[in-house]
This record gives sequence, C-alpha cells and structure tokens, in this order.
Amino acid sequence: MVLVLIALAGISLAGLARRSLQLAQHAAEEQERLQRRWGTISCQQMFLDRAEELLEKQAATVKPEELTWPLPGTLSGTVELGGLQFEFYISDEDAKANLNMIYRRSPEQVRRVVGILAGGAGSGDVMTNVRLPNAKLLSREMSPLGSWGQVFEPVGVTEPGRIPQSIRKATRRMTCWGSGKLNIRRADATTVRTVCTSTVSQEAVGQLLALRAEPGQTGLSALTSRMTINNKDRSALRRLIIDESRCHAAWITCRSHQRTWKTLIVDRPGDGSGAETLQFTW
Repeated sequence: MVLVLIALAGISLAGLARRSLQLAQHAAEEQERLQRRWGTISCQQMFLDRAEELLEKQAATVKPEELTWPLPGTLSGTVELGGLQFEFYISDEDAKANLNMIYRRSPEQVRRVVGILAGGAGSGDVMTNVRLPNAKLLSREMSPLGSWGQVFEPVGVTEPGRIPQSIRKATRRMTCWGSGKLNIRRADATTVRTVCTSTVSQEAVGQLLALRAEPGQTGLSALTSRMTINNKDRSALRRLIIDESRCHAAWITCRSHQRTWKTLIVDRPGDGSGAETLQFTW
C-alpha cells in the first residue's frame, strides 16, 4: 500500500510539474506577444504617425538653394523595445504609382505598369501575377487592388519569412494606396514617366523632369508655371501630380531569439474603406 501511495504521489507531482511548465511557457509566450504588440504600436506612433515630418527633416539638412527633386521618400532604422529588436522602414505611398488610379484610367495598363516598376519582383521569392476583377462590376469609387496578394505570388518553395522582404523591394515604386496623385517632389524619374506616359506627351514629361532637377525648387505651381507646354498637357499634369503627401506606410520587422514577425501598416490608405490604417502581418 505504501508503495502504491508513493507511486501515486510521484505521478501527481510529475503531472503538476508538467502543468506548471506549460503555464510558464504560456505566460512567456503571452508576455512576448504583448511586448511585440506594444513595440509595433510604439514604432507606428514614433515613426509612421510622424512620417511626413521626418521626411521633411531629412530634406531640411540640405541648403534650399542646393535642394533638387526628387527628395528622399523613405527612411529606416532600428530600435530595441522590451528586449525585442524592431526594424522600421517608412515610405511615402504618394510618391509611388497608384495601381488603382491607373486601373480607373485604363485597366489594361495595370499589368504593363507592374511589369515596369516591380524591379524583377524583389529577390526572386515572388513573381508578378496581377489578378484584376471585371471592370464592369466596379464603380468608379472602388479600389479593386487592396493587398499585394492580388499582385504577387510566391515562387516555388521558399521561406515564408522572405516573402514580405521581396514584396517590399518590388513595391518601392508602386502602391495600392494613397490619394492617386503622384508627389512630384519625391517620385523618381522612372515612376514619373510610367505614370504620365499614356496621358502626357514625352516632351512635356521630359521638360518636367529637367526643370525639377534644377536646385532651389519651391513648389509645384512655381515649377509648372515655367513649363512651355500646351493646355492639354498642363491639364493632364494637374490631374496626375501633386507636391504633398498624406499616405505613408511602415514595414516593421520584430525579431526575437525564436522567430521573426513582419508587419505592414498603411496610414490613411485612401481605398474608400474609411479606415484610418490598414495592417498586414506575416
């Protein structure tokens, strides 16, 4: 009987130890999850919510008389919060070609634009595969492209953690979000040409790019007033370009000893949903 009681006590203690271990592991996982969430929100508040201010500060380091366009449209860095490492990459979404706006103008042009601007689709972990809905089923206000899953797909068997990085690289010149107009102060020449080519004459686009590369630019109005172009091109440019941005995105990478999480947060997506932010996590 004594041996039976000892055996039962041993089994009970083993079960209790196992349960305690499970509870401790669960508590550690929950703590890490909370720290990750807190760190992501902190990065959003510190960098994404102040994106325009921080980008302007980058440009302010150059003397006004030496300042040329395009200005930097991205910023990045690393911070440590709660024992976790966070990398952030902020981008101006209004300095990229808006695929939804291109779709509204000419649906058949979307695949061409993606092919030009995708830059080989990152590092080979994804490929372009644009899936567009029927234009007849959409109203003019709708945004048919609401995520990068409609534009890219993985190539073969690859590490899932590499896919977001490849998407980020492939989308440095295009977006599914923003006002629809292109910020001429920050968009690069390839993006400007791609957005304008089917609506504005090559001569007008060339003149626009040449003038904006001159130092001491003060604004879009002053720039276009110096252009010697016809009224059709001038009106088209007014519909296509701006010199301010409201939509920005943050790619936030969180690393622990065990794994890596990647989050894309878009501020003021302008996709018609009315949401202040959109978030995607890998």
